[in-house]
Amino acid sequence: MSENNTGKDHHHYSQELIECDWCGNQLSRPQWRLENYDHQFCDLDCKGSYYSANPAELHDRDRIEVECETCGQTLERIPARVERSEYHFCDQECKGEWWSEQTRGADHPLWKGGWERWYGENWDEQRRKARKRDGYECWFCGVSEGCSEILHGRGLSVHHVERKDDFDDFEEANQLGNLLTVCDFCHSRIFQ
Repeated sequence: MSENNTGKDHHHYSQELIECDWCGNQLSRPQWRLENYDHQFCDLDCKGSYYSANPAELHDRDRIEVECETCGQTLERIPARVERSEYHFCDQECKGEWWSEQTRGADHPLWKGGWERWYGENWDEQRRKARKRDGYECWFCGVSEGCSEILHGRGLSVHHVERKDDFDDFEEANQLGNLLTVCDFCHSRIFQ
């Protein structure tokens, strides 16, 4: 094979002078390359610039028309891209707008059932009872509701002695014996 691919028989032997399809610089290219590629470029920068300016030439395949999920604008996409995604958008702004509308509440992947189910249906009532039982003062330091707002920038909280997640039933977790009224400062010390 090496004897037959030397000199004029080698596929790189015959070079032709042509112009770069983007910048017009003179290039020397072998005949096989001219036959196999529609465009010739100096380097990857010229190639990238050319296809950025002429994106339709990147894919010779037929395009499929789809609609942007947010604004309804008609878009042309290659079949592989249409198959890959159920939803299509004209830009990141439309995608972000659609995502924020579609992923609220129960539709969000991290949804945990909302506030009422998270602490249980009896949470508001039990919270009020615990605060009243403790005289609207921090169980640890005795600071009152008003002083807590002035000192810590927020009112008193109600803390679960045993973590609410350790219970199978929220009613058990929210029993008064498991709740303490605490200020923000003492609440942060409990978790250390």
